[in-house]
Amino acid sequence: MSDEIVERNKANWRRFQEDMIPNKKLELLDELMAPEMIVHRFGEPQTWSREKFREAYWEMTGQLDAWRTVDAINGEGDIIWARWTINFVHSVPVHGLEPTGKQLKTEEWGQIRFDDEGRVCEGWFMTTPALIYQQLGAKVHVELPAEQPS
Repeated sequence: MSDEIVERNKANWRRFQEDMIPNKKLELLDELMAPEMIVHRFGEPQTWSREKFREAYWEMTGQLDAWRTVDAINGEGDIIWARWTINFVHSVPVHGLEPTGKQLKTEEWGQIRFDDEGRVCEGWFMTTPALIYQQLGAKVHVELPAEQPS
């Protein structure tokens, strides 16, 4: 794949993160996401249609006053790797915690694959929800099973 295609995919990911999501421009979804996307996050991969993305978006961030910044991005072929910062005001319940009005910050990392038209078609994502809990003053406790698998 050419450098032009990698640069196009990187630019499209920036638009996805820094324009479409925080500015609630879901009309860009048809341009930036394939009709279906495989999402790898917390367990088994899921296939999301654009409609499923819209629903998940509203549940996860659509109600928040949030902004995102892509901090690092690189790519090769049809895949890019990126790390982005998510800043938001805790104005609606998040992870079951009632709004505090605090400004919160977290990071997310992803490996994102694009189709031939430069649309996201698969993504592997990692984030650390514990960072949000800690910023809200919650105690984060991990309990290991009594027996460790061998």
